[in-house]
Amino acid sequence: MEYRNKYLCFLLTLCLSCPYSNLFAQNHPPYKAVNLGNWLLVEGWMLPSLFDGILNKDLLGNIIVDLHAVEGSQNGNDHSGTRDGYTEWGDSYIPQTVSVIEFLAKRYGNRESLGGIEVMNEPQGVNLDSLKKYYKEAYDAVRKYSPNAYVIMSNPLDADSKVLLSFVNGFNKVVLDVHYYNLYSDRFDNMNVQQNIDIIRNERASDLSGVSSTNALSFVGEWSIKNASKEEYQRYAEAQVEVYSDATFGWAYWSYKCQYNHWSLKWMIDNGYIKL
Repeated sequence: MEYRNKYLCFLLTLCLSCPYSNLFAQNHPPYKAVNLGNWLLVEGWMLPSLFDGILNKDLLGNIIVDLHAVEGSQNGNDHSGTRDGYTEWGDSYIPQTVSVIEFLAKRYGNRESLGGIEVMNEPQGVNLDSLKKYYKEAYDAVRKYSPNAYVIMSNPLDADSKVLLSFVNGFNKVVLDVHYYNLYSDRFDNMNVQQNIDIIRNERASDLSGVSSTNALSFVGEWSIKNASKEEYQRYAEAQVEVYSDATFGWAYWSYKCQYNHWSLKWMIDNGYIKL
């Protein structure tokens, strides 16, 4: 299996420089956030040159560090570090993956700007027992250096959103991350915009309400918007912001900047498609 890198990370910025600092100014959950996709993590369909000239000093407020790609690949997709589409991650890869989390926790765990560490992004097709074993060891690695940083665990894409609820009962300051996309499922292909909105306001709202517990906060770590007219985009975005704002840790849009305008939160706000 070929890898671009053994491990790749990207950051979610929770507060951007003007003109958006007033939108993302809170320093505690629930957050309104945006992913810096293709900044530290290279995704083949996005242009990294879009971030030329953006300096670290231009990023304000809290940051979530996310381990987006792991050795062995946790889902077989190109953004997980694989080029051949295979998912090999499992028990034998846990020590290496935990060592990366320990490195991140040691380096950033006591920074005031750290909002949390997400220990894996979008696992899919991996053994659930292996994933739980890894999440426990990764949690312990973070706690070794930081008693207060939130530890974010991505729900498996191919499992019920509540599959980890009982597992996290013994942890403190844990967040369960769910990603909601309509455009990657054939189910939505023949639905009109209103039917998509109804799914958001009913099914997604109900699903999200069941993700939170006394032991875990909920986080919609990625969402975006499908092709539509401007008025339809506005209605669809409004529904998603309203529903995902009920997530107890907050939400994050994918992404801050992209050559495809509707994937770019900056462009969507500047052109009146999304109002926050």
